[in-house]
Amino acid sequence: MYNSSSIVTVRIGKHDRATVVPLAGSRSIAGDYAVKDKWVLIVVMCICASAVALRSEESSQTKPPAESPALPGGGETQINSPKDASDIAATVGDVKITNEKIDSILQNLPSDMPQKEKKSMRNQVLNELIFAELSHVYLKANHVNYTKKNLENVKKQISKMAAKQKMTARQLMEKARLTEENLQDQARSKNLIEEITSPQKLADFIRTHPSCFNGTKIQVRHILITCEPLASTKKQKTAKAKLEKIAAEIKDGKLKFEDAARMYSTCPSKEKGGMLPEFLFTDMLSPFSLAAFETDAGKMSGITRTKFGFHLIKVIGRTEGKEKPDPEKAKEIAWGVLYAELQNKLFDQALKTVPIIIPNDNPQTRPEAKATAGKPNEKK
Repeated sequence: MYNSSSIVTVRIGKHDRATVVPLAGSRSIAGDYAVKDKWVLIVVMCICASAVALRSEESSQTKPPAESPALPGGGETQINSPKDASDIAATVGDVKITNEKIDSILQNLPSDMPQKEKKSMRNQVLNELIFAELSHVYLKANHVNYTKKNLENVKKQISKMAAKQKMTARQLMEKARLTEENLQDQARSKNLIEEITSPQKLADFIRTHPSCFNGTKIQVRHILITCEPLASTKKQKTAKAKLEKIAAEIKDGKLKFEDAARMYSTCPSKEKGGMLPEFLFTDMLSPFSLAAFETDAGKMSGITRTKFGFHLIKVIGRTEGKEKPDPEKAKEIAWGVLYAELQNKLFDQALKTVPIIIPNDNPQTRPEAKATAGKPNEKK
Protein backbone atom coordinates (compact mmCIF):
# COMPACT_ATOMS: atom_id res chain seq x y z
CA MET A 1 0.00 0.00 0.00
CA TYR A 2 1.15 3.53 -0.62
CA ASN A 3 0.43 6.61 1.34
CA SER A 4 1.70 9.41 -0.91
CA SER A 5 5.16 10.58 -0.25
CA SER A 6 4.40 13.16 -2.89
CA ILE A 7 4.16 16.89 -2.90
CA VAL A 8 1.09 18.96 -3.15
CA THR A 9 1.77 22.29 -4.78
CA VAL A 10 -1.17 24.65 -4.82
CA ARG A 11 -2.04 28.19 -5.80
CA ILE A 12 -5.07 29.44 -3.94
CA GLY A 13 -6.32 32.95 -4.61
CA LYS A 14 -3.90 35.52 -3.27
CA HIS A 15 -1.92 32.97 -1.29
CA ASP A 16 1.67 32.27 -2.20
CA ARG A 17 2.53 28.88 -3.58
CA ALA A 18 2.56 26.35 -0.76
CA THR A 19 4.45 23.10 -1.23
CA VAL A 20 2.99 20.65 1.24
CA VAL A 21 4.67 17.53 2.45
CA PRO A 22 2.05 16.06 4.73
CA LEU A 23 4.18 13.87 6.93
CA ALA A 24 7.78 13.46 6.03
CA GLY A 25 9.27 16.44 7.79
CA SER A 26 11.68 18.88 6.21
CA ARG A 27 12.31 17.00 2.99
CA SER A 28 10.64 14.16 1.11
CA ILE A 29 10.21 13.22 -2.53
CA ALA A 30 8.36 16.47 -2.73
CA GLY A 31 10.15 19.37 -1.14
CA ASP A 32 9.80 21.66 1.85
CA TYR A 33 7.01 21.54 4.38
CA ALA A 34 4.68 24.53 4.55
CA VAL A 35 0.98 24.71 5.30
CA LYS A 36 -0.76 28.07 5.14
CA ASP A 37 -4.41 27.05 5.52
CA LYS A 38 -6.11 24.50 7.73
CA TRP A 39 -8.40 23.36 4.91
CA VAL A 40 -5.42 22.92 2.58
CA LEU A 41 -3.88 20.59 5.15
CA ILE A 42 -7.06 18.52 5.34
CA VAL A 43 -7.31 18.26 1.54
CA VAL A 44 -3.67 17.20 1.35
CA MET A 45 -4.09 14.50 3.95
CA CYS A 46 -7.19 13.23 2.15
CA ILE A 47 -5.06 12.91 -0.98
CA CYS A 48 -2.61 10.79 1.00
CA ALA A 49 -5.37 8.55 2.28
CA SER A 50 -7.00 8.32 -1.14
CA ALA A 51 -3.76 7.15 -2.72
CA VAL A 52 -3.89 4.23 -0.30
CA ALA A 53 -7.58 3.65 -0.86
CA LEU A 54 -7.10 3.52 -4.62
CA ARG A 55 -4.61 0.69 -4.26
CA SER A 56 -6.82 -1.13 -1.77
CA GLU A 57 -9.83 -0.89 -4.08
CA GLU A 58 -7.86 -2.05 -7.12
CA SER A 59 -6.33 -4.94 -5.18
CA SER A 60 -9.75 -6.10 -4.01
CA GLN A 61 -10.98 -6.05 -7.61
CA THR A 62 -8.00 -7.92 -8.99
CA LYS A 63 -8.62 -11.56 -9.81
CA PRO A 64 -5.61 -13.51 -11.08
CA PRO A 65 -6.51 -15.77 -14.04
CA ALA A 66 -6.83 -19.39 -12.96
CA GLU A 67 -3.88 -21.52 -14.00
CA SER A 68 -2.72 -18.94 -16.52
CA PRO A 69 0.89 -19.15 -17.73
CA ALA A 70 3.30 -16.44 -16.63
CA LEU A 71 3.66 -13.69 -19.18
CA PRO A 72 6.95 -11.95 -20.03
CA GLY A 73 7.63 -9.17 -17.55
CA GLY A 74 5.17 -10.56 -15.04
CA GLY A 75 2.09 -10.22 -17.26
CA GLU A 76 -0.76 -7.77 -16.95
CA THR A 77 -2.99 -7.45 -13.91
CA GLN A 78 -6.66 -7.87 -14.78
CA ILE A 79 -8.82 -5.25 -13.08
CA ASN A 80 -12.59 -4.93 -13.34
CA SER A 81 -13.73 -1.65 -14.84
CA PRO A 82 -15.88 0.78 -12.84
CA LYS A 83 -19.62 0.55 -13.48
CA ASP A 84 -19.42 3.76 -15.49
CA ALA A 85 -16.27 4.06 -17.60
CA SER A 86 -16.81 7.81 -17.88
CA ASP A 87 -16.10 8.08 -14.15
CA ILE A 88 -12.40 7.35 -14.74
CA ALA A 89 -10.30 10.52 -14.45
CA ALA A 90 -7.01 8.72 -15.12
CA THR A 91 -5.36 5.32 -15.13
CA VAL A 92 -1.80 4.96 -13.86
CA GLY A 93 -0.45 1.51 -14.58
CA ASP A 94 -3.23 -0.76 -13.31
CA VAL A 95 -4.68 1.75 -10.85
CA LYS A 96 -7.77 3.72 -11.82
CA ILE A 97 -8.35 7.18 -10.38
CA THR A 98 -12.05 8.02 -10.47
CA ASN A 99 -13.84 11.35 -10.52
CA GLU A 100 -15.82 10.09 -7.56
CA LYS A 101 -12.59 9.74 -5.59
CA ILE A 102 -11.51 13.26 -6.51
CA ASP A 103 -14.95 14.58 -5.53
CA SER A 104 -14.66 12.94 -2.12
CA ILE A 105 -11.37 14.76 -1.54
CA LEU A 106 -12.73 18.11 -2.69
CA GLN A 107 -15.61 17.89 -0.23
CA ASN A 108 -13.16 19.37 2.27
CA LEU A 109 -12.95 22.62 0.31
CA PRO A 110 -14.81 25.67 1.66
CA SER A 111 -18.32 25.99 0.20
CA ASP A 112 -17.70 29.64 -0.69
CA MET A 113 -14.49 28.93 -2.62
CA PRO A 114 -14.64 30.49 -6.14
CA GLN A 115 -15.46 27.99 -8.90
CA LYS A 116 -12.31 28.88 -10.84
CA GLU A 117 -10.15 27.97 -7.86
CA LYS A 118 -12.09 24.75 -7.28
CA LYS A 119 -11.40 23.72 -10.88
CA SER A 120 -7.72 24.49 -10.44
CA MET A 121 -7.66 22.47 -7.22
CA ARG A 122 -9.37 19.56 -8.97
CA ASN A 123 -6.61 19.41 -11.57
CA GLN A 124 -4.05 19.63 -8.78
CA VAL A 125 -5.61 16.74 -6.86
CA LEU A 126 -5.57 14.60 -10.02
CA ASN A 127 -1.91 15.46 -10.60
CA GLU A 128 -0.99 14.54 -7.04
CA LEU A 129 -2.81 11.22 -7.18
CA ILE A 130 -0.98 10.40 -10.42
CA PHE A 131 2.33 11.37 -8.85
CA ALA A 132 1.52 9.37 -5.73
CA GLU A 133 1.12 6.22 -7.81
CA LEU A 134 4.35 6.85 -9.76
CA SER A 135 6.14 7.30 -6.44
CA HIS A 136 4.64 4.12 -5.02
CA VAL A 137 5.79 2.08 -8.00
CA TYR A 138 9.30 3.52 -7.78
CA LEU A 139 9.63 2.84 -4.05
CA LYS A 140 8.43 -0.72 -4.55
CA ALA A 141 10.53 -1.45 -7.63
CA ASN A 142 13.68 -0.20 -5.92
CA HIS A 143 13.00 -2.04 -2.66
CA VAL A 144 13.34 1.12 -0.58
CA ASN A 145 13.29 0.39 3.16
CA TYR A 146 12.96 2.71 6.15
CA THR A 147 14.95 3.21 9.33
CA LYS A 148 13.55 3.28 12.86
CA LYS A 149 14.87 6.82 13.23
CA ASN A 150 13.02 8.09 10.17
CA LEU A 151 9.80 6.40 11.25
CA GLU A 152 10.09 8.06 14.66
CA ASN A 153 10.64 11.42 12.96
CA VAL A 154 7.52 10.93 10.86
CA LYS A 155 5.49 10.18 14.00
CA LYS A 156 6.89 13.27 15.71
CA GLN A 157 5.79 15.31 12.70
CA ILE A 158 2.29 13.85 13.01
CA SER A 159 2.18 14.89 16.66
CA LYS A 160 3.30 18.45 15.81
CA MET A 161 0.71 18.75 13.07
CA ALA A 162 -1.99 17.41 15.39
CA ALA A 163 -1.05 19.91 18.09
CA LYS A 164 -1.42 22.77 15.62
CA GLN A 165 -4.92 21.56 14.80
CA LYS A 166 -5.71 21.11 18.53
CA MET A 167 -6.18 17.36 18.36
CA THR A 168 -4.27 14.23 19.29
CA ALA A 169 -2.07 12.36 16.85
CA ARG A 170 -4.58 9.49 16.82
CA GLN A 171 -7.45 11.87 16.03
CA LEU A 172 -5.47 13.41 13.19
CA MET A 173 -4.63 10.01 11.73
CA GLU A 174 -8.26 8.89 11.95
CA LYS A 175 -9.45 12.10 10.26
CA ALA A 176 -6.97 11.62 7.41
CA ARG A 177 -7.50 7.82 7.32
CA LEU A 178 -3.79 7.24 7.83
CA THR A 179 -2.36 3.94 9.05
CA GLU A 180 0.95 2.73 10.42
CA GLU A 181 1.77 1.47 6.93
CA ASN A 182 1.25 4.98 5.59
CA LEU A 183 3.79 6.33 8.06
CA GLN A 184 6.25 3.61 7.05
CA ASP A 185 5.99 4.70 3.42
CA GLN A 186 6.70 8.26 4.45
CA ALA A 187 9.82 7.00 6.21
CA ARG A 188 10.81 5.08 3.07
CA SER A 189 10.50 8.27 1.08
CA LYS A 190 12.77 10.07 3.50
CA ASN A 191 15.28 7.23 3.34
CA LEU A 192 15.37 7.45 -0.45
CA ILE A 193 16.08 11.19 -0.37
CA GLU A 194 18.84 10.71 2.20
CA GLU A 195 20.39 7.98 0.08
CA ILE A 196 20.53 9.92 -3.18
CA THR A 197 21.70 13.13 -1.47
CA SER A 198 24.24 11.61 0.93
CA PRO A 199 27.25 13.76 1.88
CA GLN A 200 29.47 11.58 -0.33
CA LYS A 201 27.21 11.95 -3.38
CA LEU A 202 26.98 15.70 -2.88
CA ALA A 203 30.77 15.91 -2.60
CA ASP A 204 31.24 13.76 -5.71
CA PHE A 205 28.93 15.98 -7.75
CA ILE A 206 30.65 19.17 -6.60
CA ARG A 207 34.07 17.69 -7.39
CA THR A 208 33.14 16.50 -10.87
CA HIS A 209 31.15 19.61 -11.89
CA PRO A 210 33.31 22.61 -10.92
CA SER A 211 31.85 24.91 -13.59
CA CYS A 212 28.45 24.68 -11.91
CA PHE A 213 29.79 26.49 -8.86
CA ASN A 214 32.60 28.85 -9.97
CA GLY A 215 30.62 31.51 -11.82
CA THR A 216 30.93 30.01 -15.28
CA LYS A 217 28.37 31.41 -17.73
CA ILE A 218 27.13 29.84 -20.93
CA GLN A 219 24.92 30.90 -23.80
CA VAL A 220 22.65 28.51 -25.64
CA ARG A 221 19.93 28.12 -28.19
CA HIS A 222 17.19 25.69 -27.28
CA ILE A 223 14.04 24.09 -28.61
CA LEU A 224 11.15 23.39 -26.25
CA ILE A 225 8.26 21.06 -26.95
CA THR A 226 5.80 21.82 -24.17
CA CYS A 227 4.48 18.84 -22.20
CA GLU A 228 3.59 18.53 -18.53
CA PRO A 229 5.53 15.81 -16.67
CA LEU A 230 2.23 14.26 -15.51
CA ALA A 231 0.50 14.43 -18.89
CA SER A 232 -0.78 11.23 -20.45
CA THR A 233 1.82 8.80 -21.74
CA LYS A 234 0.46 9.36 -25.25
CA LYS A 235 1.09 13.10 -25.01
CA GLN A 236 4.54 12.60 -23.51
CA LYS A 237 5.63 10.09 -26.14
CA THR A 238 4.29 12.29 -28.93
CA ALA A 239 6.15 15.35 -27.63
CA LYS A 240 9.42 13.46 -27.14
CA ALA A 241 9.18 11.73 -30.53
CA LYS A 242 8.66 15.09 -32.21
CA LEU A 243 11.82 16.45 -30.62
CA GLU A 244 13.76 13.28 -31.48
CA LYS A 245 12.79 13.73 -35.13
CA ILE A 246 13.89 17.37 -35.04
CA ALA A 247 17.22 16.37 -33.46
CA ALA A 248 17.80 13.74 -36.16
CA GLU A 249 17.19 16.27 -38.95
CA ILE A 250 19.63 18.71 -37.34
CA LYS A 251 22.30 16.02 -36.97
CA ASP A 252 21.82 14.95 -40.58
CA GLY A 253 22.33 18.52 -41.75
CA LYS A 254 18.80 18.82 -43.14
CA LEU A 255 17.91 21.61 -40.75
CA LYS A 256 19.80 24.31 -38.88
CA PHE A 257 19.22 24.46 -35.14
CA GLU A 258 18.05 28.09 -35.18
CA ASP A 259 15.62 27.38 -38.05
CA ALA A 260 14.23 24.38 -36.19
CA ALA A 261 13.70 26.55 -33.12
CA ARG A 262 11.76 29.11 -35.15
CA MET A 263 9.64 26.41 -36.76
CA TYR A 264 8.91 24.11 -33.83
CA SER A 265 9.82 25.54 -30.40
CA THR A 266 7.00 26.55 -28.06
CA CYS A 267 9.24 28.91 -26.10
CA PRO A 268 9.04 32.67 -26.76
CA SER A 269 12.78 32.50 -27.57
CA LYS A 270 11.80 30.89 -30.89
CA GLU A 271 11.62 34.39 -32.36
CA LYS A 272 15.38 34.64 -31.80
CA GLY A 273 16.13 31.18 -33.12
CA GLY A 274 15.96 29.76 -29.61
CA MET A 275 18.72 32.06 -28.31
CA LEU A 276 18.77 32.71 -24.56
CA PRO A 277 20.81 35.31 -22.65
CA GLU A 278 24.04 34.10 -21.06
CA PHE A 279 23.32 32.46 -17.71
CA LEU A 280 24.83 30.92 -14.59
CA PHE A 281 24.08 27.34 -13.56
CA THR A 282 21.66 28.53 -10.88
CA ASP A 283 19.68 30.77 -13.25
CA MET A 284 17.76 27.89 -14.80
CA LEU A 285 15.99 24.76 -13.61
CA SER A 286 18.69 22.26 -12.73
CA PRO A 287 17.92 19.59 -15.41
CA PHE A 288 18.17 22.29 -18.10
CA SER A 289 21.36 23.77 -16.65
CA LEU A 290 23.01 20.40 -16.16
CA ALA A 291 22.36 19.33 -19.75
CA ALA A 292 23.74 22.65 -21.00
CA PHE A 293 26.82 22.73 -18.77
CA GLU A 294 27.71 19.12 -19.65
CA THR A 295 27.67 19.94 -23.38
CA ASP A 296 30.73 21.35 -25.16
CA ALA A 297 30.53 24.66 -27.02
CA GLY A 298 29.24 24.16 -30.56
CA LYS A 299 27.66 20.82 -29.67
CA MET A 300 24.06 19.76 -29.13
CA SER A 301 22.78 18.07 -25.98
CA GLY A 302 20.55 15.05 -25.74
CA ILE A 303 16.89 15.53 -24.92
CA THR A 304 16.27 16.68 -21.36
CA ARG A 305 13.07 17.11 -19.38
CA THR A 306 11.92 19.95 -17.12
CA LYS A 307 8.49 20.72 -15.73
CA PHE A 308 7.82 22.73 -18.91
CA GLY A 309 8.45 19.88 -21.32
CA PHE A 310 11.27 18.38 -23.40
CA HIS A 311 14.29 20.46 -24.43
CA LEU A 312 17.04 20.23 -27.02
CA ILE A 313 20.01 22.51 -26.33
CA LYS A 314 22.88 23.80 -28.45
CA VAL A 315 25.71 25.51 -26.59
CA ILE A 316 26.90 28.64 -28.38
CA GLY A 317 29.67 29.65 -26.03
CA ARG A 318 30.86 29.70 -22.45
CA THR A 319 32.79 32.08 -20.21
CA GLU A 320 34.76 30.16 -17.61
CA GLY A 321 34.41 31.39 -14.05
CA LYS A 322 37.17 31.73 -11.49
CA GLU A 323 35.13 32.23 -8.34
CA LYS A 324 35.74 30.13 -5.25
CA PRO A 325 32.41 28.45 -4.45
CA ASP A 326 30.81 28.78 -1.04
CA PRO A 327 30.80 25.21 0.41
CA GLU A 328 27.30 25.40 1.89
CA LYS A 329 25.77 26.99 -1.19
CA ALA A 330 27.47 24.38 -3.37
CA LYS A 331 25.90 21.60 -1.29
CA GLU A 332 22.47 23.21 -1.66
CA ILE A 333 22.87 23.44 -5.44
CA ALA A 334 24.09 19.84 -5.67
CA TRP A 335 21.18 18.66 -3.54
CA GLY A 336 18.74 20.34 -5.92
CA VAL A 337 20.34 18.68 -8.95
CA LEU A 338 20.25 15.18 -7.47
CA TYR A 339 16.72 15.70 -6.22
CA ALA A 340 15.56 16.84 -9.67
CA GLU A 341 17.16 13.75 -11.21
CA LEU A 342 15.07 11.58 -8.89
CA GLN A 343 11.90 13.43 -9.85
CA ASN A 344 12.63 12.86 -13.54
CA LYS A 345 13.15 9.16 -12.88
CA LEU A 346 9.67 9.06 -11.37
CA PHE A 347 8.18 10.96 -14.31
CA ASP A 348 10.02 8.83 -16.89
CA GLN A 349 8.27 5.69 -15.65
CA ALA A 350 5.23 6.90 -17.61
CA LEU A 351 7.26 6.54 -20.82
CA LYS A 352 8.35 3.00 -20.03
CA THR A 353 6.68 0.90 -17.34
CA VAL A 354 3.76 2.84 -15.81
CA PRO A 355 1.55 4.27 -18.56
CA ILE A 356 -0.71 7.21 -17.73
CA ILE A 357 -4.03 7.22 -19.55
CA ILE A 358 -6.30 10.26 -19.26
CA PRO A 359 -9.66 9.95 -21.05
CA ASN A 360 -10.71 13.00 -23.03
CA ASP A 361 -7.30 14.55 -22.40
CA ASN A 362 -7.42 18.03 -23.86
CA PRO A 363 -6.32 21.59 -23.04
CA GLN A 364 -9.68 22.36 -21.44
CA THR A 365 -9.49 19.54 -18.91
CA ARG A 366 -5.76 19.61 -18.22
CA PRO A 367 -4.26 23.04 -18.97
CA GLU A 368 -0.56 22.87 -19.71
CA ALA A 369 2.01 25.09 -18.08
CA LYS A 370 2.77 28.26 -19.99
CA ALA A 371 5.65 27.59 -22.34
CA THR A 372 8.85 29.17 -21.15
CA ALA A 373 12.53 28.45 -20.92
CA GLY A 374 14.35 31.05 -18.87
CA LYS A 375 12.79 30.28 -15.50
CA PRO A 376 14.87 30.78 -12.36
CA ASN A 377 15.64 27.67 -10.41
CA GLU A 378 13.09 26.91 -7.69
CA LYS A 379 14.49 26.35 -4.22
CA LYS A 380 13.90 22.87 -2.98
